[in-house]
Amino acid sequence: MTWRIDEYVSKRLGRVAVLNNIAEMAIGPPARYYFLKQVYVNKKMAVYDSVVVQSKTGNPSSHLRIGLPLLANHTDTLKKVYAVWLAYELSKEFARSTDKEERDSTVLRLNQAMRAEVKAARLDSLLNFQYLERAGDSDKNLSYRKAIQRSQFLTSIDPPVLLYPVSKPFAQRSRGALWLMVGIYLVGSALFLSELLFTALKEQNTKQLHAICLSDGPLEAGPATQ
Repeated sequence: MTWRIDEYVSKRLGRVAVLNNIAEMAIGPPARYYFLKQVYVNKKMAVYDSVVVQSKTGNPSSHLRIGLPLLANHTDTLKKVYAVWLAYELSKEFARSTDKEERDSTVLRLNQAMRAEVKAARLDSLLNFQYLERAGDSDKNLSYRKAIQRSQFLTSIDPPVLLYPVSKPFAQRSRGALWLMVGIYLVGSALFLSELLFTALKEQNTKQLHAICLSDGPLEAGPATQ
């Protein structure tokens, strides 16, 4: 039963790795979630891309995708190739417009405002996350890759490793899995106890039947009839 629970947690949550810094990522196997004890970034190394996301019910929104290379230490700023990137996203809604020029002007203004927010943000506010989630296969990742490819000074392995910062506690993600694990354990325990009880009753009935047969004595043949 224990190995089934472990297998479920591995599939449901994914592997979790705790690292001292991002350089240790290259040592162990890939994980889905990472806890970093030390995080080093430089806002001046940020790369940007933007997309407009249409909504079926509400207003469209402009999304600014920000990539920040994760550094091994404070002085790790001289390389040109960085493998692992923090993937941030800001978004702002804007009113629908049939005028393309007006819409493009609005999107440009919003993107400039969001870039200014990133540049003005305190570094500790950018690093105010609980853990990092490794990006899977998604069209959303293409925007970050474009931002990296357009950079004049930085590049990455292809494809880059993108990590999404998550501000919510990890326990909120695992809570549902935890209760299901408890349910699986209780059901498994109940089935195991039921099987033990059934086996004990079967053995008791067998012993009682054997005792009845012995108390009746051996069977004797009756007189022959003609």
